[in-house]
Amino acid sequence: MKSLYIGAKRALVFPALCEGYLRIDYSNQVAGQPIGIFGHSDSFTIEAIITPYDINGNGWKLEGSTTGDNPAGESGVITSVKTFPNVQSYNTTETQFQDFNYDSDRTNNTMTIFSNGDVDLSLINSTSTSHNQPAEYTISFGVNANGFDTLTSDTIFTSRTESTGTLDYTKPGAGGATDNVYHTGNNSNKYQEALTTVLAHTDGLSDFTITGTGNENFWVGQDLYTRSGQTFTSIGTIQTIVSSTITMSQAITPSITGATLYTSAYREAPYLLTSHHIAAAFNPDSGAMHIYYNGQLISSKTHTSAASLPFNFQMPEEDMYIGQNVSGGHTTQFFGEIHEFAVIDGFKTQYDSIFTLAPKFDRTLLYYRFEEVDI
Repeated sequence: MKSLYIGAKRALVFPALCEGYLRIDYSNQVAGQPIGIFGHSDSFTIEAIITPYDINGNGWKLEGSTTGDNPAGESGVITSVKTFPNVQSYNTTETQFQDFNYDSDRTNNTMTIFSNGDVDLSLINSTSTSHNQPAEYTISFGVNANGFDTLTSDTIFTSRTESTGTLDYTKPGAGGATDNVYHTGNNSNKYQEALTTVLAHTDGLSDFTITGTGNENFWVGQDLYTRSGQTFTSIGTIQTIVSSTITMSQAITPSITGATLYTSAYREAPYLLTSHHIAAAFNPDSGAMHIYYNGQLISSKTHTSAASLPFNFQMPEEDMYIGQNVSGGHTTQFFGEIHEFAVIDGFKTQYDSIFTLAPKFDRTLLYYRFEEVDI
């Protein structure tokens, strides 16, 4: 009996800074009549097992290291194709990022998993800044049934969640740790000293001036904090920066004149270490739209106009794409791994398997298993 050796798994991989997609050719799939997904005009469910990558590229830097990013935290990888190759220093200006024209686009980026003229399944970056902040994604599901309507979930793929409240903290010193990063007692909350102070602020106003120039250390969309003893207090989110004047999202009281400012320290992106099952289902008769994450219903709505005109995958007759909405170009590029993908006939509400799709082939409209093993 021969031995069987199983090696590393693979997937359809879209690495950072790529621009690619898989095209499902209408003309090559249809021999004069509707076949499979083309022409399907009933309920359907899209399922995918994916590992999204971090488009922001500003994961948690490994403490004690001056190079590389560490998106998985202190026990994770130091360098990775799963994050954009950005400069990690917190006081580096946005214009110095190596980002393939994503300097202004990345915080609004849509990572399209599947699209054609009538259906779209994507991840949308919900972060307002890339400073020390990995991308966080919502799931978006759009259907054109006599009008395009979109269902968007809450943020599902999140960076490391920070706790709140007064906790014991330590400020690492010797031993290679970063000097200006404060840790809460349970090590789940980290703040970084901004190395600047408030020069002048009037109690009750949302703007203040600082020492130095604001765009050297701060970014629009960034959260700022002040500290008193063991307590860090949010003063809001930066709205504008004009020279040394910073305007926040809220009025600040009492006055913070003379205060040292803090930002969120480097965060991690744990979602890029594992696979995730997502699904989107649509019933054209009722207009029901559902989004599922790892088998659980997380968002639902009724399509605004589904009942007035039947849905049809063949309208228009066109190609379909996995990995990008081609009409949207590189700002819709999916970055990550697609392990399996399927479109199923029927409105699916129960998902017994979230680690593999295992579709019923008599209900399968489209199926790709990209992952395999070495033998």
